[in-house]
Amino acid sequence: MTDRIVAAQRLMSDPDISLDDFRRDGYAVVSGYFSDNYCDELVQRGSRLVADAGNSLRPVLQPHRLDSGFMAAMKTPALARFVGLAVGGVPKGLQTSFIFMQAATVGYASHQDNFFVEAPNDAFVSIWVALADAHRGNGCLYVYPGTHRRGRLPIESLEAEPAAGQDINARREQTIVPLEYKAVDLAVTKGSVVFLHSCLVHGSHDNQSTESRPALVMTYIRAGQPFRPGSTAKREEVDLDFNPQP
Repeated sequence: MTDRIVAAQRLMSDPDISLDDFRRDGYAVVSGYFSDNYCDELVQRGSRLVADAGNSLRPVLQPHRLDSGFMAAMKTPALARFVGLAVGGVPKGLQTSFIFMQAATVGYASHQDNFFVEAPNDAFVSIWVALADAHRGNGCLYVYPGTHRRGRLPIESLEAEPAAGQDINARREQTIVPLEYKAVDLAVTKGSVVFLHSCLVHGSHDNQSTESRPALVMTYIRAGQPFRPGSTAKREEVDLDFNPQP
C-alpha cells in the first residue's frame, strides 16, 4: 500500500517528474496509482456491461455513458491535472473503453491513437489503466519510445480474421515504424497508469495466459480542439469539472 500512496502523491504533488518522461519518450508510467479494491470494482462494473452486451467479451465502448463508476474514473482530479499539463490547456474527456482481454485473445497491432481521432498531435492524450498485473505473457502494452516526435506515420493493411473477444479493427492495419525505433514492453502492476502521447506508436501482445487481463482506456483532449467523432465511437467532449488553477 505504501508504494501506491507514494505513486499517487508523486503524481499529485510533482507531476513534472512524470511529465518529463512523457515529453521525452512519449509515455509515462505511474505504478500502482489505483488500489486493488478500486480496480476490482471497475472490473465488476465492466463485466456487468459485457454481460449486458450479450457476453461477447469484446471491448465495451464508452462505458462512462453507461456506468457512473467509469465516469468518475475519467474525472479523477490528479489524472485530469496531469493531462492538462500535457496538452497545455483545460482538459476534456473524449472516450473510454473497457477491455476484458480474456485468455487467448489477440492483442492490438502497432498503432497511433491519433490516427483514429485526428486531433492536433499535442492536444490529445490517452490513459491506459492496468486493472490486473500486465506482462508479456498476458498481453501487456508495448511502445516505441520517441515515435511521438514523428507525427502521424503511414500505415499498412493487414489480413485479419474476426477473433473472439477482440474488435476486428485491432488487427486490420498497423503503423509502419521507422527502423531506428525499437519496441519496449510495459510490464506493470495492477492499478498502474500509463500516459500515452497521441502519436506514440504502441500495441499489445496476445494474451497467452489462462487468465483475463482487463484494462480501462480513457482519452482526453484540450478543450475546443477539433477531432473526428467517429461513426461508432461518437466521441464528444466531457466536462471533467476540473479547475486548472493550483
